[in-house]
Amino acid sequence: MNLNASITHCSSTRLCMPVLFWGFAAFLPSGCAAYRYQPADRLDAEAMRASCLSRINDRLPSSCRLTQRILVSFGRKDFDMTGYLLIRPDGSWLGVTLGDMGIELFRFEYSEGRGKITAQPPSFPLNPLYDGIIGDIQHLFGRKRPSDVYIVQRGESVVGLVMQLDDGDLEEYQFSRSSGSLVRSLGVSGGRIVREAVYHEPTAYPGLQRPLPREIVLNNHRWHYSMEIMLLDVQQGQ
Repeated sequence: MNLNASITHCSSTRLCMPVLFWGFAAFLPSGCAAYRYQPADRLDAEAMRASCLSRINDRLPSSCRLTQRILVSFGRKDFDMTGYLLIRPDGSWLGVTLGDMGIELFRFEYSEGRGKITAQPPSFPLNPLYDGIIGDIQHLFGRKRPSDVYIVQRGESVVGLVMQLDDGDLEEYQFSRSSGSLVRSLGVSGGRIVREAVYHEPTAYPGLQRPLPREIVLNNHRWHYSMEIMLLDVQQGQ
């Protein structure tokens, strides 16, 4: 599947300028609104640990393309864009956002633990893009290679899969005990929650082994923005 050839249309009726939002956020104090992370005791639950880790790393095919509508909000400002995310078998990915008439605005790439921006409008700050959106995409859709993984209890009905990353940061993915569905996730740096996501409407998509959330609402506390991501289509292969 050729991403460049297949992206020919953007459904948004406005100029899609998500980085304008991040440009405003770049002037806000970094991390001041982040929440303190509350650790929990580990559970001795190897089978549950393996099952939850599989639900994260195997939730998408090794090679696929996601089509999404993404709404970004900052204060009274809202931005509407269409996004395409191509995930490759080696765990790398390519993200593209389009404006009106199918004009490419941004192109993000992630490979071997590093992200880069290969296309963007001039004059927009890079830090919120690297630290914000690239980190958000990897948190939501990237494959995990943690140095340590364990289960914690979050109330009576929720368990958390905690991943210790090589850089010292943490990610926690929380699952409903009754349904097994992913309901919430956290990205933690320096003991503070820098991003959190809530997952809605688990939906079966053709050809996929596991349901995927039709809607994700993510709040980035470091850069002070929110994103509502609606999954429109999933295609396997490249």
